[in-house]
Amino acid sequence: MGVVKLEGSVACVDVDGAPRLWGALWSELWPLNMSEDVIRRRLRSADRLYEVADELFGPGSLDRFMTHCDAGKIEVALDALFHRLRNEARSNGSNMSKTFRHSKAFILEAMSRWHPKAATRDLQAALAEIEDGYAEGALGREGLEATIRSLPVIVIVELGEIFHPESPRNPFRTFAIKFRNYVILLIYLSCGIRRSELALATTNDIIAEFDRRLDRTVYRLNVVETDEDDERAQRPSLKTVQSRRQIVIPEYLYKLIRRYEIDLRPPVWTPFLFVSQKRRPISTRQLNQIFEVASKALSEDAKAALARQQLDKVSCHYLRHTCAVGRMKAHHDKGTDHNEIMRLMRVFFGWDKDSEMPLHYARAYFESKNAEVWDAALDAALGILRNAGSADPSASEED
Repeated sequence: MGVVKLEGSVACVDVDGAPRLWGALWSELWPLNMSEDVIRRRLRSADRLYEVADELFGPGSLDRFMTHCDAGKIEVALDALFHRLRNEARSNGSNMSKTFRHSKAFILEAMSRWHPKAATRDLQAALAEIEDGYAEGALGREGLEATIRSLPVIVIVELGEIFHPESPRNPFRTFAIKFRNYVILLIYLSCGIRRSELALATTNDIIAEFDRRLDRTVYRLNVVETDEDDERAQRPSLKTVQSRRQIVIPEYLYKLIRRYEIDLRPPVWTPFLFVSQKRRPISTRQLNQIFEVASKALSEDAKAALARQQLDKVSCHYLRHTCAVGRMKAHHDKGTDHNEIMRLMRVFFGWDKDSEMPLHYARAYFESKNAEVWDAALDAALGILRNAGSADPSASEED
């Protein structure tokens, strides 16, 4: 593995010395105005990504994923590379952000020359989610905890107003779409799931069952892969094996989901819970677009508050941050043991058993400069959830 010079050009090679397919395509199609030094840096960074993908999925896997434009698997490989580079940066004090930037650029540059633009949209959205979740400063001397940002209080309060189906500020067209998007917001705030996990949810994944031990009905959201036919060009997938889990949801959220499914979801063949206006399973790109539209509906004061926190819009990932810190605070308020909190957080959010993410959220919350901001933000989020039962889909249906 490495970067070598072959007949006047630079190429990535595997352990047997054979050129990597997409490394070779990139070398031929892209670097017309790049210096040889920049080309080598790009390919060395690409080689790091190839190594990680080989370890995770087997030899030649990254070339297969790029050929089939498998955004989900490419995102997993880039995410794993990020964590490896972050550990290197912490151990030797180096700055690995350029390596990660070159890796992302290699993927998009190579694939944009081969695949149609529409086929790479979800991949670009996946890369944007990685950037939302992990600022590249974490690959230098700054820690990841500095990048866990809450949405400003004013933004969370306004999201509750904007997304409410009966709000005059709601920017979406039909009542059915307004109600669907409202339920999506509530799921993010309550469950903190990933975009791909929400896109994978089917009607059978929303469960109500009587728990004999608790002597009451328990409501759950299953986060699992599915064998159902999926017509989406970029099929969502779970990030890791640990992503498979059951999340307990409040009764009102279960009822709102069922109201959407029974009363407002258009008649469709697909079992996927959330569908677009064209009656197709919703894509991760469309989930991003929902919050982009909502971000534009924010007041100027709310937009200014986002800018002060170096944010330009609301994203699914920042809602996941809010949910995560909220659960962290709730566990600590109950007096739960620290190690048990770490275990519960890993299970709830689908992190692997050795993930340091719960520690980063703990630091983010308990730093004195952040605690007051988080408390206010969480109060605002809880206010949205407490008021969730006021939406009545039978009251003003438009379509």
